[in-house]
Amino acid sequence: MQAWWRWMLLLPGALATACSPANSALAPVGAGIPRLPSGAGAAELDPLVAARLESALTDCERGQPGALLELAKTYDANGLGELAVRTYELCLELRGAELGAAPARVPYLLACGLERCGRSEEALRVFEEVQHAVPDYAPTFWRAGNLWIEQGRGQEARRAFERALALEPEGVPHTIGLARVQLFEGEPGAALATLEPLARQRPRERFVHGLLARARRALGDEAGAREALQAEERAVETHWSDPWSAEVQQRASSVAAALEKANQHLLAGDARAALTVLEPVLERCPDVLALLLLVIKARIEAGALEPAAELITRARARHPGQFKLDFYAGLVALEKKDFQRAKRELESALALNPAFGPILAALGEVEFRLGELALAESAFERALEQGENGLRTRILSAQVLIQLAKPERACRLLEAARADFPGSVVPLAHLAEAHVRGGDARAARAALDEAVRIDPAFPYLGKVRELVAELEARSR
Repeated sequence: MQAWWRWMLLLPGALATACSPANSALAPVGAGIPRLPSGAGAAELDPLVAARLESALTDCERGQPGALLELAKTYDANGLGELAVRTYELCLELRGAELGAAPARVPYLLACGLERCGRSEEALRVFEEVQHAVPDYAPTFWRAGNLWIEQGRGQEARRAFERALALEPEGVPHTIGLARVQLFEGEPGAALATLEPLARQRPRERFVHGLLARARRALGDEAGAREALQAEERAVETHWSDPWSAEVQQRASSVAAALEKANQHLLAGDARAALTVLEPVLERCPDVLALLLLVIKARIEAGALEPAAELITRARARHPGQFKLDFYAGLVALEKKDFQRAKRELESALALNPAFGPILAALGEVEFRLGELALAESAFERALEQGENGLRTRILSAQVLIQLAKPERACRLLEAARADFPGSVVPLAHLAEAHVRGGDARAARAALDEAVRIDPAFPYLGKVRELVAELEARSR
């Protein structure tokens, strides 16, 4: 009998903890198919999830081979943790077709479910059994390492992360986990050496820079810690590879899952892929505000301005007084170059939410296009104060300052942008222009030469070259 079976036969018959109220009234293992209790829990279920579960339960009731495992994965992918745990357990009891084509994955998925339900000791026992049965699957080690470190057991965690790294030397969660252990055990220098290569390789990876800040602060490098924390604010990517769990997550059916998937496409700059995810969900759930807002955003980013405007009109009728609808209406008008209407819509949005940075940034751009430079300067300043400090906002703000004959302030803003976006030619090109407006030919030439090294074909450099040449000629 294989290792995970030996452990599974010792499972207790009753579960002590529930992950959510919807999971609190389950039948004993073996007495039937685990399902939601009737009542409020089932009534509040996302309609897309409910439809998927109904199909999976029907297949189970018909006795289709493998249907119980499919039900377990559906529960798992849709946040019904305790139901997933009970169903995985039942699969292990029934064996055969209910374990699918890769039997070792079922106890692994059970362990992940136990972890999410906060049942760390049970999860660790199952992870260890899976490690013996499948010694070359790195996620069993780094997941166990995370649990060990949460329990304050640094040596066990270190061994787990080091084993994961031996299997996958460039693994992101393994590297982050080892650095956590090193910080936990008072080794900030070692943590720094562990993290810095990952930060260089993946500068937008989440959690890396926050840990770097802790290590640098522990070593007395306050400036380096502040720099790392600034980088952490821009860290929005994750590269945590777990193919077995990813296969389960393909069954995520809720509106929230669709929103998360679509938002990842938007973060990657692929609005059309986001719409491919969102539009079918919108047909089935036409009144969900969060869904409406993300579809509108995706349509605007995809350049589908008329469909976006139509959906804004529909959404306003169903959800009056929502500031983001006014904001998106302003963005549509801005993209259409209807600046007066854009200003009205954005001012309406701002009245509803005066501290929303993206509204202020968009309003600053509209006022810039209208030639209202003093108003634009104020809007951009407030946007930056609210943390809306993307490259576009900073460049437009600097352009306003240049036109208002405030080149020194523009240079400070662009130097900060240059530091935060070191691989971008854009802040350097505009920095060269700002130095020209300030009469500093040497600094303008240095910024221009650096910009040319990064991207000599950047179109704006043509104008900047002319400005720098003219200033240099006057300076001779």
